[in-house]
Amino acid sequence: MQVLPTLGMGSSVVFYFASPNAHPFMRIMGVVMLVSTAAMVVAQIVRYRRGTQGQMADVRRDYLRYLAQIRRKVRGTARRQRDAQLYLHPAPEQLWAVVAEGSRVWERRVGDADFGQVRVGLGPQQLVTPLVAPHTAPVDELEPLCAGAMQRFLSVHGQLDRLPVAVSLRAFYHVTVSGDPDSAQAAARALVAQATTLHSPDDLVLAVVTAPGAVGRWDWTKWLPHCQVAGAFDGAARAVSSGTTSASWSTCWRTGWRAARVSAVTASRSSTSRTFSSSSTAAWSPRPPPSRPPRASRG
Repeated sequence: MQVLPTLGMGSSVVFYFASPNAHPFMRIMGVVMLVSTAAMVVAQIVRYRRGTQGQMADVRRDYLRYLAQIRRKVRGTARRQRDAQLYLHPAPEQLWAVVAEGSRVWERRVGDADFGQVRVGLGPQQLVTPLVAPHTAPVDELEPLCAGAMQRFLSVHGQLDRLPVAVSLRAFYHVTVSGDPDSAQAAARALVAQATTLHSPDDLVLAVVTAPGAVGRWDWTKWLPHCQVAGAFDGAARAVSSGTTSASWSTCWRTGWRAARVSAVTASRSSTSRTFSSSSTAAWSPRPPPSRPPRASRG
């Protein structure tokens, strides 16, 4: 419909210039109409192009605003997940604060889900509400800016770095710590410190079997109640059994530690409430990015 006025004005210009007896004023009017026609054509072209681009710009702003809102929610979930993991599995250098505060000492019981878990280091972990890429149109049909923003969102926020990595001692027959002697011994001390800080001696028994030359490095464990023999007393305190051979370990196990473990397993314990969870742990998929506008066909 917008083409008809343009054609009408163009035909009038032809009439003004084609008439041999036209008055000069009419020729001036023809020039004015010619310029007006050209300006109208240019305005229609610009308006068409700006209209399509403007709509696409609004779509981009809407999608980027949507991702910004979701990003804030995901960051909140990640922050709560990090706080929960750092609380459940404190760093070895923070165990003294746990002991000094007192309320969390020996908090893990046999019936707890985290019983027997110890922190072995830091590593990447998946977000508690996994981010899954949505089903979209073919890549060549997506709006490039929005598609790139969605991909960056999934790659950046789908995984958390430097979270505590814990291993369950109940899940393995034995756990071996190897590597550089100093590092391995430090890691073993950290595992023992965590286990004895968070687990009661009624539920966890500790025995140290070491070579004669390494007894001094583990002498400090004799002060731990987890390492004392049940039912044996040395003066006013319970006796601490020492030995460096497998035979001495077997004797200790047969006498006191085995009885302590059996009584601990059969005892009834109340679980300490330590629940940290988000509103949902199901996988979550963001809204797919919009498609690019169709290209105008040229006839």
